[in-house]
Amino acid sequence: MIERQIERRIRRKIGTGKAIIVMGARKTGKTTLLKKIFSDNTLWLNADEQELDCLEVSDGRLSTCEFKWSPDARAKFSKAFAEAYPGSTFRVIHRDNFDE
Repeated sequence: MIERQIERRIRRKIGTGKAIIVMGARKTGKTTLLKKIFSDNTLWLNADEQELDCLEVSDGRLSTCEFKWSPDARAKFSKAFAEAYPGSTFRVIHRDNFDE
């Protein structure tokens, strides 16, 4: 793989306590570059997938959720997220179950 100039800049930003956001046109290698830089244990999200409102790691397991006001609102677990993080769980939190 060709080392991109941006790779060095990203590596210098790791551990600074700031979010690293990589933006650009589709199919230009952003995800491939980030997978090269970061380990398999790094959480990464992309704007092409369905949003997640919360992420939690407990006992080494990743749980995700989406907040909806209505108990009847539809929410769908992102297929790409599920494939990237096998064993993760997803639930919808709404006004009738927020305190469970």
